[in-house]
Amino acid sequence: MPEGASDAAYQALAIPILAATAGSPLRLSTTRDDLLQSPPRRAASVLARLASGAGLADLRRVPELLPLRPLAWRLKQLIDAAADIDDEQLRAIKIPVRLLASTEDRILPSLDECKRLRRLLPRAQLTELKGAGHCPLLEGEISLAELIPAEELERA
Repeated sequence: MPEGASDAAYQALAIPILAATAGSPLRLSTTRDDLLQSPPRRAASVLARLASGAGLADLRRVPELLPLRPLAWRLKQLIDAAADIDDEQLRAIKIPVRLLASTEDRILPSLDECKRLRRLLPRAQLTELKGAGHCPLLEGEISLAELIPAEELERA
């Protein structure tokens, strides 16, 4: 949103902007249960949910859950903090790091940034989330529990 945008402008524009950039509506409307169905039943279930609007209910709540001013403040904090970290500081991190990169992120260059971080972080491991958009953990096909096995968490 442009600096100085009103709350009303944010409320009106946030959902269309997020809908266009968050990822595939089909992937965002898919649930874990859908994945257990045959492809034709899965498609029917996902399309019915999408047609009813239920599949994107979380997306419609974004302006309410992330009000404009706190969101702008937090983004500025993140940008400022990132500018303060240099490559040598990243090279000094010795703990294991799991990098998750969506291949279809239309908001951030997730894959490029994760590849850069993998080169700098000595113990980094990159997992590419093929076909995932900007919000991969909202997609039914992505399971954080499956991406990061329990034994990795126990070692960390």
